[in-house]
Amino acid sequence: LKTKELFYDAGVIAPLVNMLQGGLPPERVQACVSLARLAQGDRGMQDAIVSAGAVLPIKHQLSASTANERTYAAMLLGRLVSRHGDIQQAFFQAGVVPPLSTMLVAVSVQERIQAAVAMGRMAGAAPDLKELKDQMVQESAVERLISFLRSDDDLERDCSVFALKSVLDITLDQIFSDMKAGSEEEVLKLWSRMLTDRRRAAAAPGETTGKFSFGKSRAERNTQHLTGK
Repeated sequence: LKTKELFYDAGVIAPLVNMLQGGLPPERVQACVSLARLAQGDRGMQDAIVSAGAVLPIKHQLSASTANERTYAAMLLGRLVSRHGDIQQAFFQAGVVPPLSTMLVAVSVQERIQAAVAMGRMAGAAPDLKELKDQMVQESAVERLISFLRSDDDLERDCSVFALKSVLDITLDQIFSDMKAGSEEEVLKLWSRMLTDRRRAAAAPGETTGKFSFGKSRAERNTQHLTGK
């Protein structure tokens, strides 16, 4: 932390943010790496980087022409929104969900992983922001994250579980149970119905909605039922 304070006092944040906007691709990647290290676990640094104007350059870099630029922009985004609802909302309003969802179908495993982590941290930073999670569903993020659960890459599977847990607000046990009991298509339909039901419940105060599961038997796959948290 003392080292970070030294860098902050030296005024490195503004020129690094400027590199995100005007540097060459390798310079933008290095700026993302440096800013991500400063932002890691430091709310003051997160605020300072965003205050220096980092949100829009990061959003634009998520659609850059090179995989490295997109990957490290997503990594920086994930570090900035971690446990910080205000910054999460700033990125949501800037429109980062569509490019992050597009990154989930990238050729590069690392790009897909960083996009999944960024989405999970965004959803976890402000759990009550329904519009964010709705947009993630609309942009096919949930469908794409479900496909990662069959990945041969352990880290990709783990990051998918992390993101789905945050986006859907369900337990790890429920994710594994539902995936074991049904096909990807069945799970997607079930979770989509779950989200729809939650939206209806939110629009009708006084009605409560539990969390859905396929259950333990094959006969229960297509039946919605309440489970405890």
